[in-house]
Amino acid sequence: YPLYVLLGKLWTIVVPLGSIAFRMSLFSSACAAATGALLFAIGRAIGLGRGAALLGAGWLAFAPSFWAEANVQRVYALSALFVAAATWAAMRWHRHPSGTNLALVAFLCGLGATNHTYMAVFALAFGLFAIAADPAVLRRGREIAGAAAACALGLLPYLFLPLRSR
Repeated sequence: YPLYVLLGKLWTIVVPLGSIAFRMSLFSSACAAATGALLFAIGRAIGLGRGAALLGAGWLAFAPSFWAEANVQRVYALSALFVAAATWAAMRWHRHPSGTNLALVAFLCGLGATNHTYMAVFALAFGLFAIAADPAVLRRGREIAGAAAACALGLLPYLFLPLRSR
């Protein structure tokens, strides 16, 4: 989980309160809170009223399993944030299909995969969705190449492992 390690280290430097374990718990809590806020924004973007969007975000935030992960030093709250961010980007691509929006989804999937490999499953699911929603996307080679490059760029934190091991 190189991204989690890198962001966690940065967080412990920027937030000099308490022990390292406490700071990392705060990091998970901040990621979980950001996930809830993003889920609320997604709900509003798809046309839900404020109350319904708040209910949906609150349902996630106070679900026992999500709440438990938001209070411990694990990768899952950051992973949930990447799922929400990639979902928002996929929704944006669906509304405004462009190479830039496609590359954004691919970048978030690649970067998210450096935190948890589940994002590779998300990338595959989005790829199938993109083909079903817009079959012509397969004929736009430049957009596909841009998305592949963006995904590869997102995967760069994996270079941390061999470099740091030296």
